Amino acid sequence: MLMNFLQVLLLDHPRKRIRDTAKYKPFQEKVKTERPSLKKLAKEILSLSIQAGEHSSVEDARAAMKLYFTHRREWEKYIKKIDFRRLKLNLIRAVDIQMVNLE
Repeated sequence: MLMNFLQVLLLDHPRKRIRDTAKYKPFQEKVKTERPSLKKLAKEILSLSIQAGEHSSVEDARAAMKLYFTHRREWEKYIKKIDFRRLKLNLIRAVDIQMVNLE
């Protein structure tokens, strides 16, 4: 969904630099759902009520940024850990493929 917003705004942003509040595992665990809404995250994590009346993209953006900046250090550590696991898994797969090719 976030990528769609960026496309509509004609913004090009590297996928690796995007932080999606709905996909951040610690947030999912805190609100006990796999795809938490921004409204739910803002309410339960920030004690902030958003989207109460008319929808405001500015209000949504502010809430998303506040969620990110409030948890920035932990979030970036989490991303690095995931990136390292992916790299390690890709290396293991590459070695497996090379071993098969040698046989």
